[in-house]
Amino acid sequence: MDIVSASMSNGSLIVPLTATGNDSLWLIHPDSIAILYPGGGYNVNNNELCIAFRIYLGCAFAGNTNLPNKILYFTDVCGTVDTIHVPFASQLEFVMDSISACTDCFTLDKFSNDTLVATGDPVIYQVVACNYNASTNTVALVDLLPSGFIPTTNLPATTTLLPMECDTFAVTGTFFLSGGCPAMTNNAFLIFNGDTTAASACVEVVSSSAICQDSADIVWTGTVNSNQLATTFSNITIYIADSLVVSDTLRFLECELIMAAGSSINVVGASGILILEQTQVYGCDTMWQGINVSQQSQLRISESSLVADANIAVTARHKSVISIIHSNLMDNACNVFIPVTSGVTTNDVSLTMFGDSIGVLKNQFCPGITVRPLSVPFQCQVWRPTDG
Repeated sequence: MDIVSASMSNGSLIVPLTATGNDSLWLIHPDSIAILYPGGGYNVNNNELCIAFRIYLGCAFAGNTNLPNKILYFTDVCGTVDTIHVPFASQLEFVMDSISACTDCFTLDKFSNDTLVATGDPVIYQVVACNYNASTNTVALVDLLPSGFIPTTNLPATTTLLPMECDTFAVTGTFFLSGGCPAMTNNAFLIFNGDTTAASACVEVVSSSAICQDSADIVWTGTVNSNQLATTFSNITIYIADSLVVSDTLRFLECELIMAAGSSINVVGASGILILEQTQVYGCDTMWQGINVSQQSQLRISESSLVADANIAVTARHKSVISIIHSNLMDNACNVFIPVTSGVTTNDVSLTMFGDSIGVLKNQFCPGITVRPLSVPFQCQVWRPTDG
């Protein structure tokens, strides 16, 4: 609410108050008192002084019939400041004119609670369309989404807004491309009778792989062979961008191995032994290939370790030795795969699994899945080609 004008009267004459740069501060000019009460002060002969303020209700006023009370502060000739509480009528009734007093009869706002997200993370845009007219109107809505954004819910093409009503719409989705502002600006438009109202919001998108790399203590790129590494890593986070080849004994204790899209761990040769103890191996933001254990190689997973987000968590080839004890295989398209070996009637695989948790925790797999899940719940436990 805005104060448009102020005045005072003696019952028959009215004089204006003097406006200041402050909307809430109005001055009584000495000449005004002289005009109203030429014979002396207003309290002479119990004369009354009425001070009135004309208030304008903005277009956003929702029509509540209970207006707020006002407090009038005044300073007398002695410099004393006092207050008067001015209550409004509790049942004041408002009637909307047939023609709106607004110069802009519609508003549109678009925002996101996030200013920085990573690729693959869910993003929610809020679009608020308001009709500050006396009549119900149907408006068109247009949403120009930024490149690299895949929506899961869209802005409706039209919506009907009641008088003095605002509707809020959620546009949800994920970014698969990174970029900054203003390149990632999301523009929305409200169109009515050829007039267009626009709103925009921009969210900066960074690559999840970059975040994963920044969070790691060590980053391995290209093909890294265990014969070039220490035999044991403990309490460390490693980002594997491409391929880790285990050709001798390699042990991870209380580690995190963050796997890039399409990356893999390959255990090769009779001397290749990979040991995971209290260690988590999972995808950064997409599915990774998994652990491939070659003929006569060994894989030992134990002590609440985790292998997650793999297309095939463990591929156990002919004469490989696999043990997965008291550990977790989660959110993998396939957990254990025993492929056919050419020229061999029956694969000779030593597979021990005991006390493990196998399942799906996420609502959906990470992007980049390349293996068809074969059984409920959207994964296979031990898959041989004859399974289908």
